Amino acid sequence: MRGLARGWRRLNRSLIASAVAPLLLLASPVAFAACDPGELPTVSGGCMPRGAMDCGAGRGYCDPGSVCMAVKGCMPAGSVDCGAGTGYCDAGQVCMRSGGCMPAGAMDCGDGGYCGPGSICLGNGKCSK
Repeated sequence: MRGLARGWRRLNRSLIASAVAPLLLLASPVAFAACDPGELPTVSGGCMPRGAMDCGAGRGYCDPGSVCMAVKGCMPAGSVDCGAGTGYCDAGQVCMRSGGCMPAGAMDCGDGGYCGPGSICLGNGKCSK
């Protein structure tokens, strides 16, 4: 009886494997492109230069020295992604609520301006220590 049960499990595994393998091939969304020497395939089926970063399906790639942003696009490595496709700030800067960048430690006034460290926003683009 044990031999029969063991044989049944082997049969089930092989049936499952033979049924799943073709489904995985059919489910793959993109056929890989034949890339030129020095290029690599992307997950979207295109080609990119060696050293580039693949940003994911339908998002393209970023050249060496650049990294993918959260939503779309590329930014220099070390930069800060402001999120939601609003852009990025250079290293050492932070993103402002209304867009744009300010030095780290500054206070975001919420009106497109900022005040330096140790200052507070008074409004109308003015700061006070």
